Amino acid sequence: MNRRDFARKVTALSLATSPLARILGANDRIRMGFIGVGGMGTADLQYFLRTGQVDVVAIADPYGPHLEAAVGLTSGQARGYKDFRQVLDLKDIDAVAIATPDHWHAIPTIMACEAGKDVFVEKPLSHTLHEGRAIVQAAQKHDRVVQVGTQQRSAAHFQKAVELLRSGKIGRVTSVETWLLSRRPVSGFGNPPDTDPPQSLDWDLWLGPAPYHVYNPNRCIQNFRWFWDYSNGMLTDWGVHLIDVVHWAMGVEAPRTVSFAGGKYVVQDNTETPDTFDVTYEYPASAASGKEFLLRFHCRLTNDHADQGSEPWHRILWNRWHASGEPGRLHLVAGAAGIEGQSDPIGGGRFGQPLVAALCSRAEFSRLRPVAPEAEFGR
Repeated sequence: MNRRDFARKVTALSLATSPLARILGANDRIRMGFIGVGGMGTADLQYFLRTGQVDVVAIADPYGPHLEAAVGLTSGQARGYKDFRQVLDLKDIDAVAIATPDHWHAIPTIMACEAGKDVFVEKPLSHTLHEGRAIVQAAQKHDRVVQVGTQQRSAAHFQKAVELLRSGKIGRVTSVETWLLSRRPVSGFGNPPDTDPPQSLDWDLWLGPAPYHVYNPNRCIQNFRWFWDYSNGMLTDWGVHLIDVVHWAMGVEAPRTVSFAGGKYVVQDNTETPDTFDVTYEYPASAASGKEFLLRFHCRLTNDHADQGSEPWHRILWNRWHASGEPGRLHLVAGAAGIEGQSDPIGGGRFGQPLVAALCSRAEFSRLRPVAPEAEFGR
């Protein structure tokens, strides 16, 4: 089996290995380049290395400390570059993994396709709809494999939820709700002044296609996602994960209408994206139930009571997901999946947290048995 044949057989991510786990012939290895090696990019690199199936040829990042640390993970075997274009110019690379800020997803992905390389790109696929369509067109034109890292589909409790929903046990689904509650303080990330970028960062290259802005510590590295020039806030950070599972379970590709309400109501820092919002998506009849349905994504980042209680089931949950049908309701709560009123959920904690499998009944929040966290799955 050659590399291309194998890549087309990839259908899910592996929790214990890299996001592009490939079943290879005995003497076949994938030669890879990595573009963007911050938190998620470094995690992807470690997962790929753990498979023992890849050779990391080159790594690119405009921030020196990230680049140096990532090259160190390869015991110095990978070549390090500041500019990703130098990685794409290498003829001995089969595929690249892209984990840059969102505004830098499209250009390297398209250029990699043009260079004859397959791509694993972290979610969201792109910063704008136009960029996403351009990526799809490039992948099709150059016959490349492009996989987006939404992660959730490899988790047992999400797989169980899809199975239960499609079984018809809760009837024809007409309403799905997803939500994310966080505990960001009102002060947020503060209001640091604009300043000169650190010498170890190529700020112009980091900005790339984004409008020029004087360097500010909050605009770069991890917090980039809270500024419109580089990302779209929590909707394309966590919303992508949750809504992807809904599309998967319901067998739909896109809504026919979308409405949004919200804003930055509470957080007092220099970030820009909303801290409180609701989005409602209206879908045509789904493959799963043959009925039209609504999807609601609710987000609130400033819950002051998040740390009340010392037990895991007392804490505010990061995210939940449930679908309502005619006779029943399916829940995904704290890493568990199950039908309301039934006491046999399946689950695993998210991001290594010691979460408790729990179902919400109509009358109370019911604690069930603890479950083991997903194996070494971090962010």
